[in-house]
Amino acid sequence: MNIFSELAGLGPVIDTKTNELKELKEFPFKYLGLYFTATWCYHCVKIVDKLPLWLSKVNSRGEFLRLLTLRLDDDHSNFAYNYLRYKYMDNDKASQIASNLGVRHVPSIIVYDFTGRLVTLNGLQDIMNNMESTIEYWDRKMGNP
Repeated sequence: MNIFSELAGLGPVIDTKTNELKELKEFPFKYLGLYFTATWCYHCVKIVDKLPLWLSKVNSRGEFLRLLTLRLDDDHSNFAYNYLRYKYMDNDKASQIASNLGVRHVPSIIVYDFTGRLVTLNGLQDIMNNMESTIEYWDRKMGNP
């Protein structure tokens, strides 16, 4: 099953910047990062304020990477909700998705291209290593123009 088919069954997504509520496929992106995080995670808390800057560098030539936040905690704060998120998503469902995708630690970003092909299980590391060149790095890796 394509990752986007699986994600579509989870309901509508909110863009937390604009409060737009749409189906995931209606948001434009070249790459989608599934961003797994939690408030109890030391490293998640440590990067939560840095990630928006890193993402702006990655997207310096256009909004090619969108992040969809999947929280692995029961905290109802707005922690890490600077991106897309499901309108209704509980900890158990997010944890099940993380387990199905092989997430072993948080923070973690698993990246897919717009066709649903897996790009990397190490999206956060790719972003930290490549910053402004991340999209070009993934394009070369995936053979995308």
